Amino acid sequence: MKLKKIAANQTQIDLSSGTQVLFSYETPVAARMADGRIYRTCKRYSATTTKHLNKWLEGLQNVEECFPSFLEELLTTHLD
Repeated sequence: MKLKKIAANQTQIDLSSGTQVLFSYETPVAARMADGRIYRTCKRYSATTTKHLNKWLEGLQNVEECFPSFLEELLTTHLD
């Protein structure tokens, strides 16, 4: 696992599986899976978090929405 600070209040975790997870503040809000699937949370947060998401996902297509619990479970599965 590798922690990468992208900008103020934006962090990316690269998991050993190849999956990348974006955090806005302390909340996981998006993921790029090792197999190419891309997810973003369906929950609406602040305008700043929306900007973080849009910047991280810029230019990517076929982004699927998911529940926040999906992203949390993804981390739990890979970090346990």
